[in-house]
Amino acid sequence: MTITGSFSCTLKVDGGSHPVAGVFTSQGAARFGKTRRPTLIIPSKNKSALEVSLTLNTAIPIVTGTVIQNLMGGGAVASEFSARRAHYSSKLKVPEVLAGTKGQRYNAQIYSLSFFNLGLSTTLYPQGVGIGFLTVNTSGLISYSRKLADNTPFTGSAPLTQASQFPLFVSLYKTLGSFSGNITVDVAEPDSDFSGADLNWFRPVQPTSSYYPQGWPKGFNFSMYGAIYVIPTNASVIAGLGPVDADGNASVSFEGGRIPNCTVISKDINVSPTNVVTKVTASDASYTVKLYKTTGELTGTFTHITGVKVTYQAMTLQKGGAAAVSGFFLSPLMKPADLAGESGLALVLPK
Repeated sequence: MTITGSFSCTLKVDGGSHPVAGVFTSQGAARFGKTRRPTLIIPSKNKSALEVSLTLNTAIPIVTGTVIQNLMGGGAVASEFSARRAHYSSKLKVPEVLAGTKGQRYNAQIYSLSFFNLGLSTTLYPQGVGIGFLTVNTSGLISYSRKLADNTPFTGSAPLTQASQFPLFVSLYKTLGSFSGNITVDVAEPDSDFSGADLNWFRPVQPTSSYYPQGWPKGFNFSMYGAIYVIPTNASVIAGLGPVDADGNASVSFEGGRIPNCTVISKDINVSPTNVVTKVTASDASYTVKLYKTTGELTGTFTHITGVKVTYQAMTLQKGGAAAVSGFFLSPLMKPADLAGESGLALVLPK
């Protein structure tokens, strides 16, 4: 938005990207086109048109708006949205407690487990935990990346507001799906340094997909938690570990992902203060573990109950009740293909 009140933006919805431009009046109402219409009509090929309206509240400041789609068969669908000002810049730096002096990494875990989606069969959506990280730079830009629990990669960025919030939005599955929501960064919280609840994940129907071919086109809720990542001196990056011993000071376990209910595959490991991982039984070839101390990521393989070796990925969180190493694996592809693959939970716990 400029000092004259003119503005431009992009509306991304239903796989499309639409430019929007107009001007705000002195009362904060948006006007569009030469006739200064109060709403903007966006035609869409083979779909109902979109009707957009915007309002600027200069006291907060915040832009709010509504997108209405009048359905061809009758009725309408309305979506409300808000946009807050990007507060920080190269001249107005983010507080060091959030970004340090050169930028700060935060690790993230993304949960879509049954207590967020009661009533859905657990075979119809991932039981694993997605992994991610975000970087807050000193100018207020937040970059985020890694993988959801169905192994879908994501990446994006957004500016931080004065309220230490940012909008998370990633277009997925060739623009036919997405995951999104509002994230709050708050390092004073006892169990996390940033969080977002009631976020939404949409995956389209993909009839030939080996994993979740029916998708979840109507979306479901997920949550995202994260914490500042640090490499401590003389201690492992995994919190709560005891000393290395003959029984191991941690276990790596796997459940779900077409492993029968009430069955857990668990292996004992030792993690040294220098982040070297060793197996308690060195000759056990059924699993591998590697910990990357610079990022807190953990990867490896294990032999699934079907006898097939699969890969798992996990991410370390270091703060409060959320401190854990959690991630996901994908069940082996069956022969003949049954299009019923699932995402299971990978978990590393101190002993």
